[in-house]
Amino acid sequence: MIETQVQDIFVREATRLGIWAFRVCAEAKRGRVPGAPKGTFDLCLPDLGWMEFKMRGKKMSPEQIEFQSRCRRRGVREAVITEGDGGTSEMVTRAIKLALAWRAEEGMPRRVCPSSRCPLEERL
Repeated sequence: MIETQVQDIFVREATRLGIWAFRVCAEAKRGRVPGAPKGTFDLCLPDLGWMEFKMRGKKMSPEQIEFQSRCRRRGVREAVITEGDGGTSEMVTRAIKLALAWRAEEGMPRRVCPSSRCPLEERL
């Protein structure tokens, strides 16, 4: 699975849990129009923070390191979610747990699933 696919899964799951998240196009690649300066983290969670997903063996670029530093200097939450031994599924689960923790820090209520039981929330 490639990084953008993992990001899409995260965005879909976060949205299902009531967390506003979207991917950011940080540079013009493959015909995309630039949307943010080079180095901007891949995922924006408005009012919560920024996330960067890194697949096994991949490292942040110098521009991403600078973006991370700017976030930290300004007190903006940021996280780099790396692929571990649990693979991409575990990567998404860790990112969702972190997003839920950020939301809890903001005093936002945890979304209740439309049904009485929500399998993903039970696993978290």
